[in-house]
Amino acid sequence: MKMKRMIACCLAFIMVVTLMPAVTFAGTQPETPKTLQKADKSLKSMEKKGKKVRPKSATTKEYDDEYLYGPMTVAAEPYDYNSILLMWDDDEYPEGFLVWRTTTPYNPDSWEIVGEVWGDDYDFLLGYDFCRIDTGLKTGTTYYYIIDSWDYSLDAYDDDGFVFSNSDLMVSARPTLGKTTKVKAKSKKRKQVTVTWKKVAGASGYQVQKSYKKNKGYKSAGTVKKKTSKTIKNLKRKKNCYVKVRAYRTVSGKKVYGRLSGAAKAKVK
Repeated sequence: MKMKRMIACCLAFIMVVTLMPAVTFAGTQPETPKTLQKADKSLKSMEKKGKKVRPKSATTKEYDDEYLYGPMTVAAEPYDYNSILLMWDDDEYPEGFLVWRTTTPYNPDSWEIVGEVWGDDYDFLLGYDFCRIDTGLKTGTTYYYIIDSWDYSLDAYDDDGFVFSNSDLMVSARPTLGKTTKVKAKSKKRKQVTVTWKKVAGASGYQVQKSYKKNKGYKSAGTVKKKTSKTIKNLKRKKNCYVKVRAYRTVSGKKVYGRLSGAAKAKVK
């Protein structure tokens, strides 16, 4: 009888453990690390190592057995006229990452958190483990970024409950207009060449350049707003006319230009 009771108790215990839902403790873990950061977003200090700078959060705490080094590699490149693509690798398997941004890297009060990425949100883009697109940026402005990793502290019931890295890998990029493509040139009338091209996203207008030599001597032949064609007049007859086009975007009253297109050729009538 004793043996049967012992077996029955063991089976009952196994069933209870198997079917018991996971226990959670309300109030010990915020929904995102940004909740903790909002408690004190002021930046206390910055380290200057040549061109390497890192912001330090007032809530950052280092533990002897819980130190996070942060991403191993970080890269940034223009994604569009108003956005930048960030990519990074990390083999520490943290809970998540904080994306810091500024336009003045040596001003300690300018750094701000502009994004969060969870540690299991893999993208594997261009050989990198993680990525984020930062949008709503100004064309032609250089933006600086630092990616910090974070994780829950092993001592989850202390005042902070989090561990943050202090990464010193800073990268920068500048949103730019796309290169003008599909440029064509035709001479339909005497001393004139009509140039057409494909619309560039975010462009306020376009500048057309001309030359009688393919690889040098280009000068502005004028600009157009929004339109994707322009007629150049008073050209030399029987000459080959080469043209290039680049888009521009007006930012704070100034023109910020994109890359020049390849050369298109037309023989002037």
